[in-house]
Amino acid sequence: MGIPEMDATTAQQLAQEGGTLLCLDVPPGTRFGMDYVSWTVGEKFKGVKFIPPGVHYVHYSPSARGSVSVAPLSGFFLQLQRGEVVVKRWDPSLEALVDYEDKEQAERLALGVKRFEFDQFLGPYPLNSYDKWKRLTSFITESVVSKLEPVGKVISSATPSLVLTEEEKAKLAPIPSMEELLKRKRPQQQQEQQDGSAASSGVAQMDTSSDDAARSSAAASAATSAEQKEGKEERKPREKRTSGVSSSSEPDSFHPSFYSRIPKADRATVRSIKQAGSAAAAAKLGGKRRPEEVTQMYMDKTHWLLELASKEYGGDLPSVLGELQFAFVTFLMGESLEGFEQWKALVALLCECESGVEQHPDLFKNFIDVLTAQLKEVPKDFFIDELSRDNFIGKAVQSLIEICLNTPSLPQDLQQKVASLQSLLKSRFGLDLSALIDPEDQPVVVELDTPMDT
Repeated sequence: MGIPEMDATTAQQLAQEGGTLLCLDVPPGTRFGMDYVSWTVGEKFKGVKFIPPGVHYVHYSPSARGSVSVAPLSGFFLQLQRGEVVVKRWDPSLEALVDYEDKEQAERLALGVKRFEFDQFLGPYPLNSYDKWKRLTSFITESVVSKLEPVGKVISSATPSLVLTEEEKAKLAPIPSMEELLKRKRPQQQQEQQDGSAASSGVAQMDTSSDDAARSSAAASAATSAEQKEGKEERKPREKRTSGVSSSSEPDSFHPSFYSRIPKADRATVRSIKQAGSAAAAAKLGGKRRPEEVTQMYMDKTHWLLELASKEYGGDLPSVLGELQFAFVTFLMGESLEGFEQWKALVALLCECESGVEQHPDLFKNFIDVLTAQLKEVPKDFFIDELSRDNFIGKAVQSLIEICLNTPSLPQDLQQKVASLQSLLKSRFGLDLSALIDPEDQPVVVELDTPMDT
């Protein structure tokens, strides 16, 4: 699909209402994207115009060099106001977009944008995909982004195994490396690098259909790696935040996002209580709590959800959905392994809040909307692919649906959303939820062998 034409009146209105991202010195051949669409840029490319106000995700990958055929993706969230101009430049040593250090020059460049001096070099924002983007980011606020974004604000798909010296890269060339695996799974883009005469905007033709396929396949590759990494590395202590994308950062230095910490103990803990069958085992896990209370705490995650919202967001439950969307976007658009792991953890947490569904029906109506929008973007073989071989999402959604169906006086609109979710799982994934129930995952209440002291 080519860049859409528009009349002068529409263009002027969009210029007044929308924002602009000016990107200077981006090398031709760089894969550059905003939100749901990406391009291979040409020599004339200097950014994107007509960007709707709100939160956006900018992602890019340098053209392949040497023996490495797939460069890691980098990205950052951008909050734009009406008519705002943000100026970035390409740092060749970092292979990244960084803030323009000369503030006075940045202001002059921004004025040039508003005088339409760069107009022929700016590609229009793909408004045909904006509704989909809004559904994927409806709860991501500026405060959520500020809390979660990493030091330097850049989120990278690179993992320690991908951060290699040139000598190490050369040694890896003959063997099946992670880069090669990503290449095999990611469909080759059919877009050619655009020269200066190809289009007045200086960006390559948009091909959203191939973008969708590439995004799903590459995200699947990222998720597979996340499964392999799970449990092998402890998160390093977080560093103090710095503002902006610092051009003084080391090129191979990647920082984790500031995701909320979620309790890990769940069904395995319940099984331990069941196997122990004693007050001593329950007391060891739950302190002075009664064993049945410990079991309930691990089966109904409402307490943990409210605790997370209170600790991380001052009790604002919708912000938890914002974090869920933040993690999913960085996974889907940026191939972030860390984002995939956090998304899984939050889905599992929200799907096992038995009392929460009744106490906070509006939250779970919104959660089902969010989850439905996200599941529409994952590959159709998501539930049978290696990345989800343990059917973590299937079991979680099964739990959520059972909770909703067993909740007395469930609001009618929530019932409808549950029915729509079931329909999506069946039509898109052919998923038989009843086959996913594990007998060991059934609720268990542990009886006391002896009375517990109070």
